[in-house]
Amino acid sequence: MRFIHAADIHLDSPLKGLSLHEGAPENEIRGAVRRAFTNLIAACCQERVDFLLLAGDLYDGHWQDFNTGLFFVRQMAILREAGIRAFFVRGNHDAENRHLTPDLPLPDNVHLFAADGPESRILEDLGVAIHGQSFSRSNQKENLADGYPPALPGLCNLGLLHTALSGRKGHEPYAPCQVSDLTAKGYDYWALGHVHGREVVREDPGIHFPGNLQGRHIRESGAKGALLVELEPGKRPEVRFLPLDVLRWEMLSLPTPPRSAGLPVLEEGIHAALTGALARAEGRFLVVRAIIPREDFSAPGNAGERWLPRVRALAADVAGERIWVERVVAVETRETGCTMSPGSPLAPPDEAAGSLLDDLCGGLVTDPEVTAHLREELKEKLRALPVEITQGEEGLRLDDEVWLGELLDRARRLIQRELAVPAQTEQTE
Repeated sequence: MRFIHAADIHLDSPLKGLSLHEGAPENEIRGAVRRAFTNLIAACCQERVDFLLLAGDLYDGHWQDFNTGLFFVRQMAILREAGIRAFFVRGNHDAENRHLTPDLPLPDNVHLFAADGPESRILEDLGVAIHGQSFSRSNQKENLADGYPPALPGLCNLGLLHTALSGRKGHEPYAPCQVSDLTAKGYDYWALGHVHGREVVREDPGIHFPGNLQGRHIRESGAKGALLVELEPGKRPEVRFLPLDVLRWEMLSLPTPPRSAGLPVLEEGIHAALTGALARAEGRFLVVRAIIPREDFSAPGNAGERWLPRVRALAADVAGERIWVERVVAVETRETGCTMSPGSPLAPPDEAAGSLLDDLCGGLVTDPEVTAHLREELKEKLRALPVEITQGEEGLRLDDEVWLGELLDRARRLIQRELAVPAQTEQTE
């Protein structure tokens, strides 16, 4: 038995951040998620799988129109012509759009698991039982896995579930459960969704997150796709990753030659780094955020903006229009922002000043009135900033308490570094 396990498709979701940049490759951006999904359907046909499992978040919240759903129906019809069945559950983003989904009839090879309780579909010709339950609402907080039935004897049992398990960084804790809740069911394989990074939770029984199908911003970098699973009764599942993305993101650290090496040596290193990144993309369009050292952190101006045209020119030389340098970020070469000669010891900030700083930042987070005042002050000042900073996936989210707390913590650490000064070494005669 062979099947493909995919999740977190987010059909028609925009690639966040790119469209805000002047000169961004609109043709490559537009429709990337749909093209990745057609790759998934083609892989199902090429690998001659028995069925496809989609573990939630097929859609990306509210549709703009019915074309998103119609695209999915057409792709499922392709699977039907190939004799391939499909099974899916709704995740948190699908639940936002549940009022539209039932209005579109699905081909008879497709089954959507209900949200009012777990159900099982038995494929007698394959000796397989597939168990699943959809989200009934976007903020599903109950342990859905707890209600799944025990494994049916004499069959290969598969669980289809959208969950954060016991919690994953950067993901809401929806449908929380423990790995032990899953293994207790006695299933042969758990097809999970919700976490956008590929993860092997357990090999036997197989418990896997495939990650999302197509990276949509710089934090979803690296290869994206689905899992091809081969399963025989009583044996450990064999799982192989299938890269199906059409556009790839990479955070690329550029080389740091000695300052005395000169500009040609630095450009040669950047050229080599971009060439390597293109090779890793394996023929896909590549979006790069380049990280360069800021040799003099105290120098005026934005070093990243100054380097952006040069790095884009080098990228064009490497691959024409196959690489887009989204941004160049200059970072200080030391943990501190101070300019100091190599080997100089760093004195810690004054203890009293550090304590006062902690108290101030703590009050900003814990005092609702102070936090509200800070938020309004920031909103007023942000109106003058470009949309690249205030909008998009990595824009400023002042109404998000967690994000605002993280921003204050970063500010505190930056001030602490500024308070640190090169220590005075004793001079001996």
